[in-house]
Amino acid sequence: MTGVERRAHAAGGDGSSRTAIVLVVSSSAADGRARDTTGPTIARALRSWGLDAEDPIVIADGAPVGRTIAWAAEHFDLIITTGGTGVTPDDRTPEETASLLDRQIPGIPELLRRLGTEAGVPTAVLSRGLAGTIGRSLVINLPGSPGAVAGALDVLGDIVPHALAQLGSPARARRRHPARALSRREAEEILEMPAAWTAPPPDRPRAGGEGDATVVELPRPGRDGDEQADEPGDDPGEGRS
Repeated sequence: MTGVERRAHAAGGDGSSRTAIVLVVSSSAADGRARDTTGPTIARALRSWGLDAEDPIVIADGAPVGRTIAWAAEHFDLIITTGGTGVTPDDRTPEETASLLDRQIPGIPELLRRLGTEAGVPTAVLSRGLAGTIGRSLVINLPGSPGAVAGALDVLGDIVPHALAQLGSPARARRRHPARALSRREAEEILEMPAAWTAPPPDRPRAGGEGDATVVELPRPGRDGDEQADEPGDDPGEGRS
């Protein structure tokens, strides 16, 4: 599929671009122990396909993933997550995604795992990422390693625009991130109640520079309801490095 064909598939019925958002799932990046290296790459690729893509949001592993995906499905045609698809105890992105999907599209993650093993990375099979739809929104889980993301983007450029065209997703008005230029408390309230979100005033200063990811930090409840710190976690063996 040529670049022109991708942009045509990515356009809504009124000629406007369909919207997309990237969710970077990493407890270490969310608390500042690591830098997001995949989110901006994915966002640039989505824009090159003709999608109106927001800057990435960085969130911690676990329950924040499900809440943020649920919010995003109300506002975006495409949701790409990266990270949290491995087999460590903190890797819960597939579980959080599965609980929200109306229909799964197993062929996409199967293809991505096969491409990883064919590239000489047998541990690519440990990635448990899913793909599917929530209403007319398309959701795809990608691993967290830059190599696996690069390989995925090589093939998704031909798949995603076509899938969005088949879904008939209406292009939504561009919106700000729920956490952009908001306080931590406001962000937590938004992710607890995604349907109640409204955009901040247009003259409110934006957090971060152009292309920077917005970091959303939420406390993770312990078994007794107390907050507990996140343990460091990666996506070991999840594709290429």
